[in-house]
Amino acid sequence: MSISRRVVLRVLASSAALLIACDRAESPTASPVSTTPKLEILSVSPEVGPPGTPVSLRGFGFKPGMTVSFDGVPATNVTVISSIHLTAFAPPHAVGFADIVIGGLDGQTTTLRGRYRYGDAEDGCAGCWDYNRAPISTRVVPP
Repeated sequence: MSISRRVVLRVLASSAALLIACDRAESPTASPVSTTPKLEILSVSPEVGPPGTPVSLRGFGFKPGMTVSFDGVPATNVTVISSIHLTAFAPPHAVGFADIVIGGLDGQTTTLRGRYRYGDAEDGCAGCWDYNRAPISTRVVPP
């Protein structure tokens, strides 16, 4: 009985993906999968801040002309640094969480849900009551 194992390895390059397949008894073969990387947001930094905060987004497929919005409100000063990094300024928004959407000229969009929180970076709960920061004249009585 012969058991054949097929090993598949995906390699991501800056502008293309390559699929490499190798059977046990054969030499590797390579074939292109796509020449356009999928648009994707992997991280946002910082994750909390007030409106006007410069925000750095990391991911894949970023190109000049991209749009960025926070809960549908367009960000300002969008700058594509590279295919994996862009920056923008957070637009006006109420305290709370916001979805970040990036759109390309080709109509492709991607969303990072609830990963940016509007609020004071020093306020761990973005505007909620903090008993340790209560005014001196306030008396807190536990239930």
